[in-house]
Amino acid sequence: MLPLIEFKVEESISHEKLVELISQEKDENQPILKKPKTSKKKENKGGDMWDINGQENHLVLNADGDDVDDKNDETVFGAKVQEVCDAQIANNEYLPVKVDEYTLSTMNSDEVYWCDYRQYHPQMKILYYKASNQDVDLVTCPKCCRFFKADEFD
Repeated sequence: MLPLIEFKVEESISHEKLVELISQEKDENQPILKKPKTSKKKENKGGDMWDINGQENHLVLNADGDDVDDKNDETVFGAKVQEVCDAQIANNEYLPVKVDEYTLSTMNSDEVYWCDYRQYHPQMKILYYKASNQDVDLVTCPKCCRFFKADEFD
């Protein structure tokens, strides 16, 4: 399995604007969002942290339980992913991660990939993905729009 998260951009953002936003130089001192404290945490016997949200139990991504605001804490995109995960649990249906200009401006261009299916038919769309693990080098085939690990792609 490849470490990719599909996302959709707001309708008002063109592909060219997306490329411009992710290509901007990033500020090292950019503020990091802090995880909202909206639910209670409970430690189970295995030591994992569980988030109790109404009748639903789900694993908290920040398993150490710290709400420290540092570079390893939740990013803007990570906050969007967490919102979608919470909504999917409640609705029990697939919901895409939707990003705005601000979120795109915080993303690194080395982590963002796209597959332009318009080459097959003009009514098809471009699909966007963000790498969730930087340790895996990925390549997109421009002809078939499939992803490969860099060392496996010829």
